[in-house]
Order: sequence, then C-alpha cells, then structure tokens
Amino acid sequence: MFHQPPHLTEYQLQELIYSSDRTLVYRGHDRLYSQSVIIKFAKFISDEIIADYYDYYQIASKLNVSGIVQPLQLYNYGDTLAFVMVDEN
Repeated sequence: MFHQPPHLTEYQLQELIYSSDRTLVYRGHDRLYSQSVIIKFAKFISDEIIADYYDYYQIASKLNVSGIVQPLQLYNYGDTLAFVMVDEN
C-alpha cells in the first residue's frame, strides 16, 4: 500500500478530491494535451481491484453516453493502477 501516488510525468497532480481505504482520486492537468483530468489510483492491488479497473475501462471507453465519464488511459505502475479520465467539471 502506498500513501503518495506515483509520479506521472504526463500529468501534474493539483488537488486530492477523494480518499478511501482503497483509492486516491486527484484532479490534475494533462501536460501534453493541456486538459483537466481526474486520476484514480488504487492504493493496493488485488485481483478484484484489477478486474474492476479493467472492466470499467473496457466498458466506459466504448460508450458515448452523457453522464458517463470518458476514460483516457489505464496505467499499471508496478504495485498500483492509475485510471485517467476526462474532468467534466
């Protein structure tokens, strides 16, 4: 389990907006495309968390529905996963 998110060179983390025993969620900035993003980090990896993240990514990336946050990328960083989404706010 980690207490600080891994350094992501593509993104600048700006604000912690949610924390739980399983996840950290940050508002950030995509340096390459100059857009606001939300990045959800898993604090630890389990088979259940891996399945949840991959399933959501696979399903949401195929949907173009208002109200469904569009995923951009899913990163595997050694002992954690990072899920990057468009910041709609």
